[in-house]
Amino acid sequence: MNANADETKTPADTEDKVSEAKSSVTIDEVVTTRRFSWVATVLILAVLLAAAGSGLWWQQQRIDKTSRIVATRMQEIETQSIQADQRAREALALAQSQTEKLNQIDAQVKVARSDFATIEQSWRAFNHGVDDTLRANEVERLVLLANQQLSLTGQVAGSIAALEAAQQAIVRFDSPRFAEVGRAIQSDLSRLRATPDVDITALFSKLDRLAELLSQAPLLAPTSHSFSQGSSQPTKSTESEGSPSAASMPTTPSAPAPAAQSVAPSEAPAKAPTIAPNVSFWSLETLNHWWQQAGDQAQQMADQASSVVSKEFGDIVRIRRAVDAQSLLMSEEQSIALRSHLRGLVLSAKLAMMMRQTSLWQTEMTQISSLVNSRFDLVAPQTKKVLELVAQLKAAPIVVQLPSLSDSLNAVASLRAKGFNSEKTGN
Repeated sequence: MNANADETKTPADTEDKVSEAKSSVTIDEVVTTRRFSWVATVLILAVLLAAAGSGLWWQQQRIDKTSRIVATRMQEIETQSIQADQRAREALALAQSQTEKLNQIDAQVKVARSDFATIEQSWRAFNHGVDDTLRANEVERLVLLANQQLSLTGQVAGSIAALEAAQQAIVRFDSPRFAEVGRAIQSDLSRLRATPDVDITALFSKLDRLAELLSQAPLLAPTSHSFSQGSSQPTKSTESEGSPSAASMPTTPSAPAPAAQSVAPSEAPAKAPTIAPNVSFWSLETLNHWWQQAGDQAQQMADQASSVVSKEFGDIVRIRRAVDAQSLLMSEEQSIALRSHLRGLVLSAKLAMMMRQTSLWQTEMTQISSLVNSRFDLVAPQTKKVLELVAQLKAAPIVVQLPSLSDSLNAVASLRAKGFNSEKTGN
């Protein structure tokens, strides 16, 4: 029946059913779509809420961290401000203390200045004229020093230097009290500068040179040294016009040279002259020439033989003439003692010069000259130099007439006695 019923349905009914089916499908889709959009909306809201919550939490953390940093900085700033305040108070207290000390020091300085001014005034009032006394002491000391140099040692240069120092001191003082003393010193200086000065240094140098030459000059007496070297010269001493003199003969070395080596090339025999073919060999001119050449050769041979003999026997045989025979018989020890005695005479002459004893100086020079003339080889260069030096020293003055410094001494004494004490008493 159902089948029949279905078969009996109309197409309209079929369309209605189809439309109903479509509408039901559409309603389902709409419902599903709505449900999906609501879920998506919920999810989106949840994500947004989560993101907003995370952002708020992160922002809160940043804010909290910044707040802690700011709080720490503020605390540090507060601590530093407290410390700065404390230091400022300490500095202020120290400044106040220093100010008080400076005020105290200033007050003490003022008191010290006042005391110093009072003391200086009192000192000037008490020691009025003492400066001039001290200046007078200085000038007097220099004048006395110049007088000592002049009277004790005879050194004019040292006395002039001391007086010039005193004169410069008077110029530096620039006081009318010392005008008279300055004029007196100038007068003494003029006299001293006009006095001839003894050159002690030059005389000492000459005496040292004399001692050196006396140790080198040869004696008349032969010594073992002269025999060993074969260089001593035979000497002849003669007396001429009351003073001994000597002459010596030169000696040659003891080793003779061969005759053939002693002949100079210029002295060799001349070659025989060439005879012209037209001249006879036995002519008179040729014979005279040969005889002259033979005579020259004989003279050369004689000279060579004489030279050899003098060389061989010159150191063995010596001829000496002397006024004092003892001078030729002196031993080696006596020669050494003689030179030592001469050195002692030179030293004594130095002492005489230092003590300005003219008589002793002349005596020592005379003894040295006498011993040199009688005991030494007067022809030797060293002996000649010794005699020349002794003559110069004997003629040299060792003492000159020195002026006195009485003007300067009297002027200083007058200045002292004038009135330094009276001025002090008057004040």
